Amino acid sequence: PIIITNNQQPTTATNCTHPDRIKLHKKMSSGRSIAGGVGRCYSFFAEFKECLKSEDILTHEDGSQSWKNKCWQHREDYFECLHAKKEWAMVRRVNEEEKRQAEIAAGGN
Repeated sequence: PIIITNNQQPTTATNCTHPDRIKLHKKMSSGRSIAGGVGRCYSFFAEFKECLKSEDILTHEDGSQSWKNKCWQHREDYFECLHAKKEWAMVRRVNEEEKRQAEIAAGGN
């Protein structure tokens, strides 16, 4: 497990009994949420994983590699679920536009 103490970097320890430390397991996501149900992004991960089973990787003349078919879209969906970068970018654009509209209505530029 990884141990996190107040204002410290995570450290690895196996038996920690100190009361102000939180034990975290250093495992990849199991598909379970913190409450024990299915994780919110697990279905996207499962689709991505299934796609990778049939995916071919092409090696180009310059040595670069790329995926042959549709797994990029599954990967993009999975990462968007994890990080919500596109969602937050849209929220920022909407907020900026609302602010701009409010300034116009108030007599600004």
